[in-house]
Amino acid sequence: SPPPSPPPSPPPNPCLKLIRPGASFVNCRFLVKANFSKADLRNAMFDMTDLRNAVFDGAVLTGASFRSARMRGATLHGALLERARFEYTDLTETSFRGARLREASFLGVSLMRTDFTSALLVEAEFKDATGAQPIFRAATMTSTAFLDCSLVSSVFARASLDSLTVRGSDLSESDFSNAWTLKDATFAESTLIGANLAGVNADGSVMEQCSLQGADLSRARFTNARLQHTILQQANCFEEDFGSALLPDSQFTRANLRGAQFDHATITRTSFLNADCKNAVFTNVLDEATANFQGCYGRVLYG
Repeated sequence: SPPPSPPPSPPPNPCLKLIRPGASFVNCRFLVKANFSKADLRNAMFDMTDLRNAVFDGAVLTGASFRSARMRGATLHGALLERARFEYTDLTETSFRGARLREASFLGVSLMRTDFTSALLVEAEFKDATGAQPIFRAATMTSTAFLDCSLVSSVFARASLDSLTVRGSDLSESDFSNAWTLKDATFAESTLIGANLAGVNADGSVMEQCSLQGADLSRARFTNARLQHTILQQANCFEEDFGSALLPDSQFTRANLRGAQFDHATITRTSFLNADCKNAVFTNVLDEATANFQGCYGRVLYG
């Protein structure tokens, strides 16, 4: 007897007929695995929809809203998402590789292993975002803001982070290695315990009341930076350049400062207690008399 016929294919989702600029999908909430590739959906509304594993590759989604949407595993490769809004959206393992997200907002979203590789995130804002291991590798993030976020083990390798703002956030164990630049970035009341900042250019950056215990800042450039009330206990600052930096009330307790440069740095009440200061150069430093050098042996003081 002939083999049984395969079951008929499911009918196409009638909601896909709504595809157009300004479309509202609030009454078509089940869109799992829907294919919106290259669709023009500018200003569309996907609030409260189930978009797990949906495909938006190459779609135009300027100004679109994804409030409380479920987007686990969705792909938005190369999508245009300028000023798009993601509020309390589940973006677990969602991929925005190469997407353009200028001025996009991410409020209360889940970013567990979310992939922003090579995305354009200029002036985007992340507020109250949570998750672990989001990937921002090679992303352009000029003037991007992270406000009150908890995103441990984030990957910022090879990203451009000029004028980045991080306030009240936990980026512990995050990888900034080989970031193109952190110039003029601001970190305030944030945690970067164990973060990798090796070799970064953070000229003119600000770190106020931050925790960088055990962080790797080897061969980084923090010239003209302001590190105030910042804790660098047991940090690796090997050959780091703090030239002309302001370091008032910061703590380098038991840090590795071998070969570090402090030319013209201001070290008002800065603590170098029991730091490894071999060949660290303190040239023309300001407020040296107020600093604590107890146990900081081998440093070079002249000028």
